[in-house]
Amino acid sequence: MTFRILFIAIIFMISLIPLTSCTATGPKFALAPPPRNVGDVLVYIYRTPQRFGGGSLNRIPIFIDDVKLASLYSEGYTWVHIPPGKHIVSIKWISERNAVWEFSPNRTHYLKLTVTAEGNSYGYSFEPVSADIGSSEIREYRYEPALGSVNAKP
Repeated sequence: MTFRILFIAIIFMISLIPLTSCTATGPKFALAPPPRNVGDVLVYIYRTPQRFGGGSLNRIPIFIDDVKLASLYSEGYTWVHIPPGKHIVSIKWISERNAVWEFSPNRTHYLKLTVTAEGNSYGYSFEPVSADIGSSEIREYRYEPALGSVNAKP
């Protein structure tokens, strides 16, 4: 009987292993350092939790001005310093979406990525949110380092 319980416990633990790859695994949220250049903008980009289907297993690539900034798992976030002004923000997953957003100098901006599912189809939304909402939602997320840097305006 003890062997059977141990066997079931091991099978259960093994079945949980794939779930660990569904979400970001870096350190919990910490404030980014201030920008080095006076007037630069701090932008946090984060992906909300997703607990369904294969879409949660995918890293979603994010670009600013055609520079691949990061690929985020569910509950992941990254940050970047960019010059103020208009920048093209792109998501290249399922279909490519681009938006031009104005980033004000000496401010912190938050961009929120949400993945949705209906049946076997996935969709997503990507939008700026207020500092109050962004700073509250991002607190439990895990850091995923930026892959590139955005040095100039388009």
